[in-house]
Amino acid sequence: MAMQILPEISKGLPPAKPCIFMENNMKEKRTIYLLRHATPYAEGEAVRCLGRSDLPLSTEGIRQAGQLADYFKDKGLSALYSSPRKRCLRTAAAIARAATLPPPVVLADLEELDAGLWDGLTFAEIREKYPQEYARRGRDIAHIPPPGGESFAEAGARFSRCLEQILAESQGDIAIVSHAGVIRAFVSSLLSMDINDLLTLPQPYGGITMLSYDGSHLSAERVGYKPESFFDEEEIRILYRKFDTPQPVQEHMQAVDRYLDELLRALPGNYDARRLHCAAMVHDAARTQHRHADVAADALEKAGWPKIAHLVRVHQSPEPWDASALTEADLLFYADKRLAGTEPVSIEERFARSLEKCKTPEALENHRRMLEKTRSIEQKINQKINERIPVIPEGHPRSVP
Repeated sequence: MAMQILPEISKGLPPAKPCIFMENNMKEKRTIYLLRHATPYAEGEAVRCLGRSDLPLSTEGIRQAGQLADYFKDKGLSALYSSPRKRCLRTAAAIARAATLPPPVVLADLEELDAGLWDGLTFAEIREKYPQEYARRGRDIAHIPPPGGESFAEAGARFSRCLEQILAESQGDIAIVSHAGVIRAFVSSLLSMDINDLLTLPQPYGGITMLSYDGSHLSAERVGYKPESFFDEEEIRILYRKFDTPQPVQEHMQAVDRYLDELLRALPGNYDARRLHCAAMVHDAARTQHRHADVAADALEKAGWPKIAHLVRVHQSPEPWDASALTEADLLFYADKRLAGTEPVSIEERFARSLEKCKTPEALENHRRMLEKTRSIEQKINQKINERIPVIPEGHPRSVP
């Protein structure tokens, strides 16, 4: 089989279509999972430039590898491939054991981008030691490599050639454990993106990018996500630590979760109770920050939870939803407004309290719209409970790659 990479992709420019064409008459539908390794061990909290540094998994990484192993044990994988770095090998080995597969096939071209002289340094150290090189690379991150290293365009082309080899030698669904940089470089071309925007693609530790291959076309179905079954109490604690969430705010979110649980018991319809639980437990995690809903939602999207992030992002939005549908976003919005701290209150009492904080015409208008939206949602809730009308579950308003 010969895979023909479009010239535009090789140069790091957007291709004509968001896929790679292959010269093959095969019609077998295959799923290719690109996995970023689980969290590696790192000293201190400073973010480092990791390329070929060979780090083992951290305690958190071992937990994430176990989640991936449990998820993939019944996916019917035919083979596993891995970068030679410890953080990838140990992630892949956990999956192989759970899925009763042979040890992963190790390929050097699945390595991370070669970071050259920057490898292992914190970004503060890089800016201090290499100010001119750092600034120059920032203007063209796709094509300018770190000193002594490799550019994203070069790494993406290397990964693409390796994937060609893997597809030629394998059958069925497979998983490839690699690194964020090379996955982003390859997928940005697959999605017709400007490769200089590749850092906008989510690639959390333990994240999954799902590709579809029909024998002629390779396309990206989803990028940098995690199954919501992975979102557990430890993930909630991680967010609380990240934002130093005050204890009273944590207690408020727990109360909102309990209120939602009671509401769902009364409502007909097929809601995703687990997703609502996850969103309720973190919707105010960044409460001490400006535009806290967006801050928390951005962190959730980056961590691989786009649908939970959506619920968190809109829980403070005064924009009305479909008047006839009662959505999961409506329910979280409403539950949050029915509690003052941990105390259940009426709509009128809650908004009377918050009115005192409105000191500008803009704040007063936003308050009016939030109150109107809360009343509208309550009417829909009462109608659904009383009339037992089927409920439309919440759908993400935009496509998730």
